[in-house]
Amino acid sequence: MSDKHVVLITGCSAGGIGHALARAFAAENCLVVATSRSLPSMANLEHDKRFFLEELDVSSDHSVKKAVSNVLENFGRIDILVNNAGVHCVGPLAEIPLSAIETTFNTNIYGSLRLIQAVVPHMVNRRKGMIVNMGSVAALAPGPWGGAYTASKATIHALTDTLRLELAPFGIDVVNVVPGAIKSNIENSAIASHDRMPEWKLYKNFEEAIRARAYFSQRSKSTPSEEFAKKTVAALIDPSMADLSSLHSMGNTIIGVTYCGGVILGSDSRTSTDHVRYHLQSLGQPATVKLAAHLVRQISHNKNMLQTGMIVGGWDKYEGGKIYEVPLGGAIIEQQPYAIGGSGSSYLHGFFDQQWKEGMTKDDAEIFVVKAVSLAIGHDSASGGVVQTVILNSEGVKRNFYHGDYVRYQLQSLGQPATVKFAAHLVRQISYNNKNMLQTGMIVGGWDKYEGGKIYEVPLGGAIIEQQPYAIGGSGSSYLHGFFDQQWKEGMTKDDAERFVVKAESLAIARDSASGGVV
Repeated sequence: MSDKHVVLITGCSAGGIGHALARAFAAENCLVVATSRSLPSMANLEHDKRFFLEELDVSSDHSVKKAVSNVLENFGRIDILVNNAGVHCVGPLAEIPLSAIETTFNTNIYGSLRLIQAVVPHMVNRRKGMIVNMGSVAALAPGPWGGAYTASKATIHALTDTLRLELAPFGIDVVNVVPGAIKSNIENSAIASHDRMPEWKLYKNFEEAIRARAYFSQRSKSTPSEEFAKKTVAALIDPSMADLSSLHSMGNTIIGVTYCGGVILGSDSRTSTDHVRYHLQSLGQPATVKLAAHLVRQISHNKNMLQTGMIVGGWDKYEGGKIYEVPLGGAIIEQQPYAIGGSGSSYLHGFFDQQWKEGMTKDDAEIFVVKAVSLAIGHDSASGGVVQTVILNSEGVKRNFYHGDYVRYQLQSLGQPATVKFAAHLVRQISYNNKNMLQTGMIVGGWDKYEGGKIYEVPLGGAIIEQQPYAIGGSGSSYLHGFFDQQWKEGMTKDDAERFVVKAESLAIARDSASGGVV
């Protein structure tokens, strides 16, 4: 049996996202089972030996069972299931025939569930596998005339989050892919849906706007499906290959600072993912900072789940650099020349009062932001990791990462290099003073000329335990013990060890809802 990944993809008609995903998986040396309701719709793949074509109607129980059975008979397994098949439904919810909504749900929701229920027992037997569900940014920012489609994708998001928890004990990864505006043939489905609708009564005067909704994601600046597929597949095959330059995030300490010519945002790296950029893609043109701030406010309507306000900063050609604060109450406040927030902000007001200077250069402003976030990391137990900065100006966006390690600054006072064991004792002392705020233990690793490379664990109880050859901790560690048991190799080179660590962290981020950001 081949050791190549066997990938089953639904909805692979030419011109669509599924078709592009099939080609991208094949380019990664996978065995691709490309499916659609009609084999002629995939005719250009027919003579390519990298593809196994299968007729599959996701709305039919019989068709799903037959297709999955054929794949298992031919290849013996399914490593990755990609639920891509979907149809649009355009029109006002108050007038769309329920039969049209049922058709949309039967394909977009129940179609995915049919495949999942057919494939999961096989994956459970092997204790491995991946299920990839195709969501949509529309589920995160609903708009008029697409309510049925949006509801179906919101359901997919919820199902995916639940399945991730339910299937994790069986070694099965469940991934939610959230495309923005992707160039594809979905407009054909949307137009066909619109043309089947009866004449609107309540919304007759909105006919032109309703029809325009069918073309909403297919504008000139929509991402080509090939580009989307290539990056998506790279991240699925190896999470460490995800495009880090495109990540947008916010941390437990957040800062926005204006300078002459732009804005600099800073945060620590204990992050939650920021979907705003993907929402803005649907506009088809650059948005103003104020519009982005209003979008953040709309997304954060679930204020009962928030623990701190948010900061939106950016540059646009109309108003230049701007900073807006979205506090817990839901207002939007323009802040000049700076804004600070998050749990670490309580330690920064005095620093800003003393150190802030009007008219700083870009370099001075970035140094100022890095110092401020580092100070917050040193004092606030909820902030941590590295310092992230984002520079926004007329030239675009630039991201930088800086160490924000408070312990290192404490050790400088010794006047000479410290041993790793001494550093571990210092961590223990600092953490003991804040032990009531800690939720997990810590790991101290380093190299000194006396003992070489050493790793120490500082658990919540306050002890110091020397760990060799490795240590894992945090909420994501529960997903890593099996990975370490299977994949750890004694005597790895530096490069091999780093790749191992990146894969382990990526695995934890994918499975643990409390982990996130960059590795």
